Amino acid sequence: MVAMSVSSVVLLTSVSLLQLARDDFLHHHQAVLLEDSAIFGLQIIQRTVQQAARTDAISPSAPPLGLLPLDPAQGAVQGLDNARIGSAGTAIIPGVNGSDVLIIQLSSVLSEVINCAGFAVPKTSSESAGSGWVMFYVAAGPDGEPELYCRYHGQKQWDSQAIVSGVECFQVLFGLDHNGDGLPNQFLNASAIKQQPAWLADGDPSGRRVVAVHVALVLRSAIGGGKSLLFPATDLFGSTYSHAHGTTDIGTALCPAVLSASLRSRARRRVDSVIFLPYPEWLR
Repeated sequence: MVAMSVSSVVLLTSVSLLQLARDDFLHHHQAVLLEDSAIFGLQIIQRTVQQAARTDAISPSAPPLGLLPLDPAQGAVQGLDNARIGSAGTAIIPGVNGSDVLIIQLSSVLSEVINCAGFAVPKTSSESAGSGWVMFYVAAGPDGEPELYCRYHGQKQWDSQAIVSGVECFQVLFGLDHNGDGLPNQFLNASAIKQQPAWLADGDPSGRRVVAVHVALVLRSAIGGGKSLLFPATDLFGSTYSHAHGTTDIGTALCPAVLSASLRSRARRRVDSVIFLPYPEWLR
């Protein structure tokens, strides 16, 4: 009996250690996958933003009909707060967990510019009007998991491609240059940017002063742990911004309460990056 008791204790201990080792392996595996996905997503966004057109204010390219109420005069980089692209090509649908839409206009002379899906943007012409407009947004994928989508326009029609799966929230701020040195002095969301007065500096035909884009994402793992534990509230742009604008800029503070209990044990990774736009010719 003593031997059986000791053997049972040893067996239970071994099973517990094995379970702990398995959980630890899964945690690290999911962490690696999240890190890879975060880097991949940021690289695509960064590459696209850094190719933003700088001539749109001089010869604006109108967006394709039926897309969005875009104003080319607002510049080559725009956004929509708490929105996502619907199947009909509109963005009046509330975003996933308050996620934003990032809209970028690309311009190609020799088809040297690559859009968010990896395709060359055709040379701007009457046949390819609007082909340079691309959008990043979050929507539910076929399996119900939120995904970061890239929506782009070919020569004839729109298409969407999932870039990163498990993107729980996507937020965008725009950096304003107040003194003309090419560096951002203030970051505002898309709604606040549209209320800013134009800045008509000498040689600047556009009146725009957005020089950088600050993007932040929260990614979650495909599977959760064995326990349903609340993850801490996440401030995508830091606590200072959330305290000042969290109630008006929906999605910049992600709280566990907005998610179902089955999702709270997922591993998560918050990443952000400040991406500078191409330096405008008139400042060189």
